[in-house]
Amino acid sequence: MIINLEELYDMIFKRKSFRKFNDTLILSKEELQDINQQIKSLNPLIKDIEIKCKIVPREKTTCKRGEYCLIIYSEEKEHYLLNIGYMFEQLDLCLASKNIGVCWYGMGKVNEPQYENFKYIIMMALGKGIESEFRKNYKKSKRKETRDIWKGDLSLEIADFVKYAPSACNTQPWRVIFLYFLELTLSHNGFSFQRTLSPENNNSNLISIATYTLEKNKNKP
Repeated sequence: MIINLEELYDMIFKRKSFRKFNDTLILSKEELQDINQQIKSLNPLIKDIEIKCKIVPREKTTCKRGEYCLIIYSEEKEHYLLNIGYMFEQLDLCLASKNIGVCWYGMGKVNEPQYENFKYIIMMALGKGIESEFRKNYKKSKRKETRDIWKGDLSLEIADFVKYAPSACNTQPWRVIFLYFLELTLSHNGFSFQRTLSPENNNSNLISIATYTLEKNKNKP
């Protein structure tokens, strides 16, 4: 199931948050095994934060969507929430390429709030979809105007695309998953970068998450 970065980039424009799943479609045993294999290959934001996760039938949670739920647990270290968002949006994009729908379900409850001493963080509802159920025209998605969320002179193409990252109830605060979309789009547009995460004890109204130092690759237009 592992796909390259260009394929993941293309999925920015296909993926959507599934509010309804087709109950007649079933994830196969092989597809569930592939999902577990893909999880093992996710690139962490913070390498020394351990995570645990498991796939359970939806009925074992309070989630009302999907066939299964991916339950995600983590150590509690600095940036552990950023790390979860960064890692599992990779999975979200990958699953879109396989016509598997995903919904980040932040309000769900589980039977095990602790798993091997790791804290429950969030769940992702999963279910089989068909091609036509995914996003056909990303420009019709409800998003804020780019000028309202973007400052600076970096290519507006990058700004216009990264805002399609998912956010809770489409509030678009851009705190957790935005980073992976940004980096994927920068790479696609020929930028190499160095990322420096900001300390978490930032009390300003506009929360600084990370600083990027960019360099345009000479072999890309």
